[in-house]
Amino acid sequence: RALVDLGRWHGLDAQAKLVIVRGGRLATHNSEPGWSYRDQDVVGELEVTAIDEKVAEGLIRPRSFFDLVNPGDFVVFPPKKPGAN
Repeated sequence: RALVDLGRWHGLDAQAKLVIVRGGRLATHNSEPGWSYRDQDVVGELEVTAIDEKVAEGLIRPRSFFDLVNPGDFVVFPPKKPGAN
């Protein structure tokens, strides 16, 4: 389980799925608004189970057999186009 400081106010919906990116591996896009990260820096997914205006709670689903999710990792909305991160 995890608690994140994103909520309805940020455009998050109940049962949304967010990408968890290894801490220090997130950058801004050079040519457009948004985040940039490498696929190998994604350590898991957060599925929102409860939400209010400014915070959300959810279940962490690690990407691999080993749970590499740590405090300080970033939670971002998934890219709108596959492979667009």
